[in-house]
Amino acid sequence: MFKNSVMLVAVLGLISLSACSNVPSSISTPSSAVISATALTSQVQTVTDTTLHIPATGVKPAGSLRVWMITNPTPLKPGNGVLDAYVVDANGQPVDDAVLTFTINMTNMNMGNNVTQPPLVGPGHYSKTVRFSMAGPWRVTIKIVREGQTNTVAFDFNVTY
Repeated sequence: MFKNSVMLVAVLGLISLSACSNVPSSISTPSSAVISATALTSQVQTVTDTTLHIPATGVKPAGSLRVWMITNPTPLKPGNGVLDAYVVDANGQPVDDAVLTFTINMTNMNMGNNVTQPPLVGPGHYSKTVRFSMAGPWRVTIKIVREGQTNTVAFDFNVTY
């Protein structure tokens, strides 16, 4: 529980830092990048575990919203995996009033779409355990419905043994 709380605080710190950053939104972090919580300690005083590492897919725009996705495990393995999506508005504030839908499929062969709705589990944090039937390239497309608007964003992952 403590580790999950620290991870959430660290991710929200990333969200806040990104919202205040002058880096163009078109630049994203590669999915293999790992961001250390040590870099956040000056901005997020509640982070005490400086050994925590957060795999980051990079921020992606979805209309006026910004979305991050984190997987557990990282990298994903065949079988069950957790997909955590973090959504903030244009001001960097967590979005708690959206309905998200994950559509999951392989990119190199049609395995059929796995469509599921992750519940809100924390401020701007939506999470769902899903099954990846085999190794290979997968795409998670997130549909976000909020205030009468629908936006989509896609994240690609490589599921490995």
